[in-house]
Amino acid sequence: MEFQVERGNGMRRLRLGVYKLRVIQLVCSLFVFSLLWGWTTTNTVVTYVWHSPYINSQNLGKTLVLAYTLIPQPLQGVSVEREWVSQLQESGIDAHSWSALAPMIGIPSMREITRVLKGGGFDTLLVTQLLALKQTDPHTRNASVAIVETRLYIAPDDDVYWSVQSETFLYRYSGQELRHPSRRDLYQFVQTMMRTMAGSGVL
Repeated sequence: MEFQVERGNGMRRLRLGVYKLRVIQLVCSLFVFSLLWGWTTTNTVVTYVWHSPYINSQNLGKTLVLAYTLIPQPLQGVSVEREWVSQLQESGIDAHSWSALAPMIGIPSMREITRVLKGGGFDTLLVTQLLALKQTDPHTRNASVAIVETRLYIAPDDDVYWSVQSETFLYRYSGQELRHPSRRDLYQFVQTMMRTMAGSGVL
């Protein structure tokens, strides 16, 4: 009788252990899924794509990347340039950031850009510009949307042959995102832009 009681207690402990193990596995699976979901879903939406009817699509070739904004004051997007260069290089594109080639100039004039394009033998210029910030919901504290335009130029001229406008939701925007954007927002933004470029045949 005592043997049967101990055996029954042992079976209950075994079932309890298996149940706990399954719960732990489920929690771990949900955690991994939430991470993957957070990196695969995007808070960037494409609102408009334009392609010049006079200039044919072309591969990027050697590309110079410049990112900047003029609001609320002129500011160069060094982190944005680095993310662009990182993802473009992973795709096999010879990409270089303006901030690395001309760190002392800051936001350049078109004449300064043309000089660097010619001197470096670049094929294209990729410009990402923050155009505006708009408040989305007065009931959500510091929620803003960044309106961004990304343009492609044929180097060394200033002829735009492709552009896209997009909106990126910034939750709890404090103003620091202009200088130090979150890694996740940057990654998702560039991913969305590159998918759009590929769909337009300009990547």
